[in-house]
Amino acid sequence: MRTATKLLLILTILFTACQKEIDYATGNTADNTGGTGGTGNNNNNSTSNIEGDYDFVGMAAHTEAAITVDASGSEVKSVTVSDYETKNNRGTMKITADQFISTDFFYTAETVANVKTYMDNVLVAESDVPIVASTPPSTCTTPYAVIAPTPSPLKDL
Repeated sequence: MRTATKLLLILTILFTACQKEIDYATGNTADNTGGTGGTGNNNNNSTSNIEGDYDFVGMAAHTEAAITVDASGSEVKSVTVSDYETKNNRGTMKITADQFISTDFFYTAETVANVKTYMDNVLVAESDVPIVASTPPSTCTTPYAVIAPTPSPLKDL
């Protein structure tokens, strides 16, 4: 069970969401300045510019983890599923041409993970496990590279 819980927490880190405060109808920030992030480009042959400074406003996650082991000739499989939204969100993300730079990134989450255990593909146990977790405040820099151009989701707004 500890392995499934650790895997669940690791997966949550992979599903983070950062966003500037944008009025989607106009594409402007709350103070009507347009913010410091990229504005994208309505030309279908161009990539969207994501560079800028963003506030971490929250994350919603659906996680699934499956662990299978061979135990004395029988296959034992544990499947854990959870859904949650983060709370107490804080931190910023700066996106440059080649780096994600997070500062004071933090959130908490509370959920119930459903765990099903199978032996030779037959359900033998099912339980709901409460999970209360928080990330330690962190600051880090991660390199990235644009692989392929993608159209802006705000293009037609």
